[in-house]
Amino acid sequence: MAGCAVAIHALWLLAGAAFARFLRKPLVSRIINLTFAATLVLATVLAVVP
Repeated sequence: MAGCAVAIHALWLLAGAAFARFLRKPLVSRIINLTFAATLVLATVLAVVP
């Protein structure tokens, strides 16, 4: 279990490092932020509405 947790955290770290370079551009950062916000709202609606 611990090995699996370490592997998953390492993958998240690598993905975050690769993703961070896109967030340095203001327009791209804004688009990504709005996309994540819309996805969060949609997931919440789908979880609440039967």
